[in-house]
Amino acid sequence: MRSVPFLAAVAAIGAAAVVSACGQSSVGNTQGTPPATPATVSGACHRAIQATPGRTLMLGNGDNGKAFCVKGGSAVLVILRGTPTRKWTPIHASSRALTPRGNGRLALVLGATGASFLAAHPGIAVISSARPLCATPVPASAAPSSPGVAHCDSELAYSATVIVRP
Repeated sequence: MRSVPFLAAVAAIGAAAVVSACGQSSVGNTQGTPPATPATVSGACHRAIQATPGRTLMLGNGDNGKAFCVKGGSAVLVILRGTPTRKWTPIHASSRALTPRGNGRLALVLGATGASFLAAHPGIAVISSARPLCATPVPASAAPSSPGVAHCDSELAYSATVIVRP
């Protein structure tokens, strides 16, 4: 049989791992950035994944943190898979380079969140969303204050950069 101090140490290590994972993600903030010029858009495209012209750029969970370059007039479809208890928040674009666009194909499975955009203006937009890290978030004020209890009120962030070139 294991000793009580050994089990307490294992519980403390596990709680520390959960708490440190909870605080590692944050949604990017693009407010206050200057508007993109054709030169900055062109330069940014050299470091981005080039989307096939005339095709819809489809983004998902695996594209988190990546940058993509599209031509104006292209469609951008984002589908983030979550779970029924941990859904993604509505998906937003940070600038008018991408404008929301209706899409009749967004009949999604339970737990998924989707958005459709049109690459309307040259510039750079960050697509973002977030979802709870745990299935049942526990605010710090409601949880017992004993060692080894993790407070899970953090979110997992998603962001992808889309560069719209002229």
